[in-house]
Amino acid sequence: MKFLKSLISFVLPLLIVLTTFALYSAVNSVVSEYKKTIIDDYAIMIVSNTPIVEDNIQKLANINVKNIQILQREEIINKLKNNLSKKTIKLLQLKLPFFYKIYLDDYPTNIQLKQIYNELKQIKNIKKVETFSSDHSKIYSLLILCEKIVAVIL
Repeated sequence: MKFLKSLISFVLPLLIVLTTFALYSAVNSVVSEYKKTIIDDYAIMIVSNTPIVEDNIQKLANINVKNIQILQREEIINKLKNNLSKKTIKLLQLKLPFFYKIYLDDYPTNIQLKQIYNELKQIKNIKKVETFSSDHSKIYSLLILCEKIVAVIL
């Protein structure tokens, strides 16, 4: 009987520690995979009246740019072609601004996102910057909350 008590008092805490570690490892890997997915999907949109030199954006101090994608103006016009007259389409081809998507290396914090926004707005050719900050803040807060809960509980 004494041996059985000793065995249970040794094995039970060991199983709890191993289960906790396995759960922490699983949740941590899920959160990091989700972070990678978000980083790949998240982009900052830029609208400019003139073509932007990509080096200007990549030289900014707080922006680690992974990729800058130019949205083709012809594709945008083709999507609208059915609803517009030929005269309007020609005018649109002349007046349509340039659209860019900036993909970042890391998922920025809220403070970094504000700094990126301010730095991009200082470039004179850029007319509009869209960081999708409300969606970003919700997702970022959720990720941080998940990481903290896992760290505290496990």
